[in-house]
Amino acid sequence: DQYKAMNIPVFNCEYALDCADDAYNKSYQKGYIPYCTRRSLSKLTSTPPFGY
Repeated sequence: DQYKAMNIPVFNCEYALDCADDAYNKSYQKGYIPYCTRRSLSKLTSTPPFGY
């Protein structure tokens, strides 16, 4: 939150396939920019657009 106070974007990467909606909602509530993906990062997955 100290970075948000300095207007620095905070990105949040979660490995949450089963609870992705919850992870996105909690990140948006805090003003973070979330990304949920599978554990292997060799391939990016689709993600809801900002404001999901």
